[in-house]
Amino acid sequence: MTIAFWSILEHHALALRPIYDKMKTQGKDVIALFNHPKEELLPYSCIVTGTPSNFPLSKRQSALYHFHSLAPRHVEPWEPDYRFLPLFKGVMFPGNWWVAKWPKKPKHWVVVGWPKNDLLQPRTDSGPTVLYASSMFNLQRMRVLRLLIRLSEEMHFKLIVKPHHGIATWFPKQLAAMAELVQMVDSTEDIAAYFHLADALVSESSGALWEFMATGRPSIQMKHGEDKGHRSFPGGILRATFETLEATLKAAFETPWMSSSEIALWREKVMGKLDGKATDRAITFIEQVFNE
Repeated sequence: MTIAFWSILEHHALALRPIYDKMKTQGKDVIALFNHPKEELLPYSCIVTGTPSNFPLSKRQSALYHFHSLAPRHVEPWEPDYRFLPLFKGVMFPGNWWVAKWPKKPKHWVVVGWPKNDLLQPRTDSGPTVLYASSMFNLQRMRVLRLLIRLSEEMHFKLIVKPHHGIATWFPKQLAAMAELVQMVDSTEDIAAYFHLADALVSESSGALWEFMATGRPSIQMKHGEDKGHRSFPGGILRATFETLEATLKAAFETPWMSSSEIALWREKVMGKLDGKATDRAITFIEQVFNE
């Protein structure tokens, strides 16, 4: 029984890789079809995916779905995830907050947590550091980046920038110039690999805002209007405008977290237990469903 792990985009595959890698290490019969055409899935009857909308309709009853992001927009009625999840054989939910958003549940579903958390490293003291995760659609991202570069010079903190995939195509000259001023991470890399370096994470609406909660350090959402790519996160993070970002960052550097009870509550809602066993729970669920 070969279990195929599939995604159409690299950033969809990042959330699946801890599960695939561990099963591969354990000698399980698994195959990686990350960034492969969906036609290659057709021979397989056991599939784990992080891509709902582009998944072949004829294969959904043979597939388990795992979230590729913790962005709350995935539970919006207009999102493919919301519409297509009940069609899958089963779903691995990150936390109970997500389960409550679907009026109709798949036959098989379980809260496993967020496997990428099992790989997080402890904080490395490299001086004040801010990690910026640009969002996919938001039109203000270059303005946010310019502000962060200016603040990094004035406040003397290190700035690490993780552009969203595709942004280099839209703003090649601006990014090339900014790369001379800050540490620019390749857009295909997993931003979680840099969490241990940062005191705070800033974004417009990236799912990294909730992902970063696992560190116990503050995420800051830039608030500047609503559009399809910008949705307010309902809890667990700080909010800032262009006028208040400097003060919010100062507070973040001075206080490990300004409302520890809130982040603990939302962290559990959004990503379940942080016990280092999310990957194992996912593997157990995958094997149980496909062996039944």
